[in-house]
Amino acid sequence: SILFTDRTVKVWDLNTGEETLSCAGHKRDVVAVQYCPKTQRIFSASQNVIKVKTYIKGLLSKQKRY
Repeated sequence: SILFTDRTVKVWDLNTGEETLSCAGHKRDVVAVQYCPKTQRIFSASQNVIKVKTYIKGLLSKQKRY
């Protein structure tokens, strides 16, 4: 995994190397990201919040903040 300090979560197509999704919204640097293929959710954590996003074929459909 690669972590950036621009406070975004990025998804790439591994076949083409193209970025397919960029999710902004963390107020601090993202320190961890996990994808669950079963639920199609992306879990991202910054220093102060955890976000859960439902990812379906390049689109974000729902977002929750914890």
